[in-house]
Amino acid sequence: MNESDTLNLNLKFEEINIFNKTKGSFEIIANYPNPFNSKTKIKIFSIAETEIEIKIYNIMGQPVKSIKNKVVPGYNTISWDANDEAGYSVPSGIYFYAISDSKCRKIKKMTLLR
Repeated sequence: MNESDTLNLNLKFEEINIFNKTKGSFEIIANYPNPFNSKTKIKIFSIAETEIEIKIYNIMGQPVKSIKNKVVPGYNTISWDANDEAGYSVPSGIYFYAISDSKCRKIKKMTLLR
């Protein structure tokens, strides 16, 4: 090609949709901050309005907290204040959070530093 040559381009754009990547009715984006000190926010993307349950477990697999929440289509944020079911602060360590609805269950890890 020379500088004087003309180049014609036909570009085809495809819409990329997060729904195609989501396996189930929601996707966990992340919790932030992570590690966290006294409070963390768990961000999820839901493709439909649904009732979810977040169960938080310690490193030994013992249940620490259960949070039920209704989510709407799009991005949703749910907070956890690092307290157990009785309202006591949990110690520093690694925790797992399992989010489930009637169709799927997904698990991620988070770290609490006091």
